[in-house]
Parts: sequence; structure tokens; C-alpha cells
Amino acid sequence: MMHYDLTDKQYKIMVVICEGEGKDVGGKLIPVDMDRLLERLAYRTNKSSMQFSIRALIKHGFIVKDYDKRRGAKRVVYVPTKAGMSAAGYAPPASNSYVQPDIEGFLARA
Repeated sequence: MMHYDLTDKQYKIMVVICEGEGKDVGGKLIPVDMDRLLERLAYRTNKSSMQFSIRALIKHGFIVKDYDKRRGAKRVVYVPTKAGMSAAGYAPPASNSYVQPDIEGFLARA
């Protein structure tokens, strides 16, 4: 993958995604969904603008989409890849505390 520098806004998005909603009892990252991402972001934006930024981060391999049932509905959640964590200045967690998303499985469901 080519080297890619994050913009200031992309960096702020990646920080929220890398921190997620904390960790579950097993120590695994709980991914953030769009509504929580918009709430926790250090700047104000709308969903369509955020979706544009998300697509760019997916294109560069920094995040992947997954699905989770939350607040009574199936929601898209955003999971950082190891490259994304590195680009945002986070050390990838130990393999027992992080599950790399199944990108092939996701693409098959899409």
C-alpha cells in the first residue's frame, strides 16, 4: 500500500474509530457506528460529509465496515484495520484482544 498522510479531519475520525465504544469484557474493541461517531467527533459535520470521509478511509484500507445490532436496529459499524491504527498513531493491539475484520466475508455479504 502507498504511504498516505491523513488530513486533520481524517485523523480525528480515525481517533474516534480506533477508540471505538471501549472494550468488551474479553478486551475486544467495540466498534463505533455513524451516530456515535458524529456525537464524539471533535468537530461538527453532517452524515453525508462524514460518509464521504468514511469512503476515502475505506478506499485507503484504514477502516472496514461491519454490522452489529444496536439500539434495536442493524447498524453499520466502523472497524480500524492495522494500517488504520498505525496511520492514526495507535499500536495494533495484541492478537488476543483484536480481531482483524473478515474483509472477504464482508464483501461476500455486500
